[in-house]
Amino acid sequence: MPVETLKDPVTDYAHAIVAGEILTNALGRLACERHLRDLEEGPKRGLTWCLPLALQKIEFFPTCLTHYKGEWGQTREPFVLSPRQAFRIGSIFGWLNASTGLRRFRIAYLEEPRKNGKTALAAGIGLIGAVFDGEAGAEVYAVATKAEQARLVWGDAEQFVRRSPVLARRFHVFRNSLAVPATASKFLPLSADDKTMDGLNPHISILDELHRHPTRALVDVMRTAMGSRRQPLSVEITTAGDSVESVCWEHHDYSVKLLEQQLPHGDDSWFADIACADANDDWTDEKTWFKANPNLGISKNLDYMRTEFRRALNQPAEQREFKRLHLGIWSESAGGWMPMDRWNACAADLDFEELRGRKCVAGIDLSATTDVTAYVELYLPTREDPHWVALAWFWIPEAKIDAAKRGEFGDLVRYDLWHEKGLINATPGDVVDYDALLAFVKTRADKARWLEIGVDPWSGTQFMTDLMNEGFPVVEVRQGFKTMSEPTKKLLELVLGGKLAHDGHPVMRWMMSNVSIDIDPAANHKPSKKKSRQKIDGPVALIIALSRGLARQSTPGRAAPFAGVDIDSLMEHVNA
Repeated sequence: MPVETLKDPVTDYAHAIVAGEILTNALGRLACERHLRDLEEGPKRGLTWCLPLALQKIEFFPTCLTHYKGEWGQTREPFVLSPRQAFRIGSIFGWLNASTGLRRFRIAYLEEPRKNGKTALAAGIGLIGAVFDGEAGAEVYAVATKAEQARLVWGDAEQFVRRSPVLARRFHVFRNSLAVPATASKFLPLSADDKTMDGLNPHISILDELHRHPTRALVDVMRTAMGSRRQPLSVEITTAGDSVESVCWEHHDYSVKLLEQQLPHGDDSWFADIACADANDDWTDEKTWFKANPNLGISKNLDYMRTEFRRALNQPAEQREFKRLHLGIWSESAGGWMPMDRWNACAADLDFEELRGRKCVAGIDLSATTDVTAYVELYLPTREDPHWVALAWFWIPEAKIDAAKRGEFGDLVRYDLWHEKGLINATPGDVVDYDALLAFVKTRADKARWLEIGVDPWSGTQFMTDLMNEGFPVVEVRQGFKTMSEPTKKLLELVLGGKLAHDGHPVMRWMMSNVSIDIDPAANHKPSKKKSRQKIDGPVALIIALSRGLARQSTPGRAAPFAGVDIDSLMEHVNA
């Protein structure tokens, strides 16, 4: 049959998702958008979409595999892939390097809640690698931290072989090995319990429940052992985890940045698909459950989900695990200091005219001259509106924008794309021009009724002097525990209580997701630029502003240090 007449379940699914015909989560949509974008732009990067190969691997499942568990196992139903599963399998095996004809993707990161068929899907991938991937002497490993966990994927593969006449003719089944004598290939379980991993030469490795790996040791062992293979594939399957200090979070974070096009160089060798609830979703709504669970109603029973949900409602301590295991929401400790689902829920469509004249404080984090500078305005709550309202702006040297366009930028974010979208400002040269920031602050004078502007004097003495010379009510805010602890704790309290409103700025969102904190013996908190994954200038500026807002709330009549005129006179002075 001519290729052009073949149905394309991968591309058809992607179109249906993008058109909103199939319910999915935001990251699932981004994975589909990536596929469609690569169909247009991939050939320029040496990529080609091979539909017959994708179809071959998709059809392997119902042709060679039958269910052996539960209701479908009783009738030995063929393993027909769900649309999301077909998208994954077709994508992983159907995309090729045009010049070599070899597989494009070398890593596949698959994250979704429990009972969505990850283990069985991974077992099928392993069987493909052992016999239907054109690799002589293929070594396929199901890898986990414990032997019993490693045997889960391998055990599914063993049962598939035992029930398939096609596979039974090719495999010899042993206690801990599936061997293919004709090609000297094998499929084995492997764990950290094994005494040695010397001499491994994996063609495909399947790392099960990556979030349970306490270190990256097994991941690195398998990755480095693949060096002599033509088209190795590392498949990582996992539910959401509960620790940011993990290789799983590292790969989750990398996958999210890849899908959001924040990686400056992209990564054509990395496939990512993450199924989870979106940040603003109501976790009690069954619609959210279907967004997070592609196989709900297929491999995952809805009544089972409802039972687990009722248990979580009755036992609040169980809610965190319900959200993690069944909705794909990483535990709060894994999202860094700030629970990002709660931060995102504070985003609002703000009426900027209603903010005009409302009492306001500001915070400025100048950071290093070659990095990001952040300015945040924080409007105090009123009788009519109990929310604190935050607005943020950012600056970066133009030289770094240019470097990012050339693919030479070191951070894993696309500052150049943010600049194109007007989300971050560039100043000429290799360092941030603080005169541009000063000029911007002047433009805000008819919009923001400042009470105080907080600035860390470290590396900002001259800028503070310039602000004071213009008549602005400047206050020193040093970034130590004494100054920062109360507003750091208060910010988290406001977010969790829904008492903060912000404009949903993508740069601030990214920075907020990076924040880690230092805690001293007296349980004082402050943001840690050393421990945080990447830039946190925006959150620091917000906390500086909040420190001044809290001070003004406690002593509303106090004049701001360095303010030689009252606020109304200041407005006239700046506007003059």
